Amino acid sequence: MVAPNLTAEAFADQRPDLPEGGRWTELLCGEVLTLDPPSPQHGTVVLNFSKALADHLQGFPEGYACFELGLIVSRRPDSVYAPALSYFAGGKLFAELDNIVTETKPALILEVASSDNRRRMIRRRTPEYLKWGASVVIVVEPRDKLVAVHLPNRTVQVLGSGAIIEANEFWTTPTQPILQRFCVSVDDLFHEPEWMHAGRQTL
Repeated sequence: MVAPNLTAEAFADQRPDLPEGGRWTELLCGEVLTLDPPSPQHGTVVLNFSKALADHLQGFPEGYACFELGLIVSRRPDSVYAPALSYFAGGKLFAELDNIVTETKPALILEVASSDNRRRMIRRRTPEYLKWGASVVIVVEPRDKLVAVHLPNRTVQVLGSGAIIEANEFWTTPTQPILQRFCVSVDDLFHEPEWMHAGRQTL
């Protein structure tokens, strides 16, 4: 049994002992929260965004990404959110890769609203991320195939089929631009890999 009013560090220690190794758990105001498992589309979106990011970073090696890393967005009581992807710019390269939780603020956060409770919580956590200090929050909605790009003190940009997610002059931390010239199409995010189609044909 997990005690209430956990700190982020206690949550990190106990997380491996939770069901599924704690993979779908977060901490909300000191209480453990279990998320619905993500849909197959969730994995497709993360795979495609990661590929676009990796291709970009080959030419502009300015940062790195972590997957499902616990972000300590508040203290006393502690809240730990684990978005699909956190991109870190600046600082020591790969410094967060082995961590379970961190207070280091990513430059960019990718969330995928791929289940009912994930979708409900996005409304709360997106402004929390921005208030905490994230510079760009991208929320992907697989059900409607829409992407919302959130920036501090800017109007939310909602993109659909045919649109391009593109870094611009507003993608910036207090010290540097983020992912200059990075772009990926909304349609590409939802494109299923060929191996998925091949697997279905053999069923």
